[in-house]
Amino acid sequence: IKQNQDEVLFILDGLDELSQRARETTDVVDLIQGKILRNCHVLVTSRPYHCVEDLGKCHKFYKIVGYTKENSTESIKKYFRKTPESATMLVKQLRSNRSLSEIVVNPLNNVLICVVWEDCKEELPVSKAELYQMIVHSVARRFCIKNDIPFDGDRFPPNIESTLRGLGKLSWEGLQQDQLQFNINDIREENGVKANDMFNMGLLTRDYSFSRIK
Repeated sequence: IKQNQDEVLFILDGLDELSQRARETTDVVDLIQGKILRNCHVLVTSRPYHCVEDLGKCHKFYKIVGYTKENSTESIKKYFRKTPESATMLVKQLRSNRSLSEIVVNPLNNVLICVVWEDCKEELPVSKAELYQMIVHSVARRFCIKNDIPFDGDRFPPNIESTLRGLGKLSWEGLQQDQLQFNINDIREENGVKANDMFNMGLLTRDYSFSRIK
């Protein structure tokens, strides 16, 4: 690599997910700031409100601006292509709600709005917090249906409620510690038998390279 630096490209995806320990024990930040392998090319992705200091010496910055109103509308129509009247009603309500119309700039939130609209009998949340609460309930309902677990509306059996509380606790601890990845064995040790439901619910993704969940 040292002898062919002009031909080497490092792609660092999700710099904001790098733990503080990794920052201190690896050369990632030094690579980005050009302190080592100065002639190599480095491409970094990160959420914009993280890692500002780390990225200060980058030569170029590109920002993903998200969906326009037209993009959002097109995405919603594709999602509800079998029921176009649902798409029309959803688009109309979104455009009359400033808070939600700002949320759907994010493509993921755009999909979540569609899922909530579909699962909650064409009712919309009034805030981002309520959107995430409703999507968690939608994911839990779909998990129950898939596994033939009986439930009543948003009232879930004790084991599912316990799973959701476990996920909530994990999320809260992650926020407090600025941690987005968790060791699978640690989750199993702390949560016991409900750990499998936590993994399979659909609210966590697995990084098979490091046996971690995020």
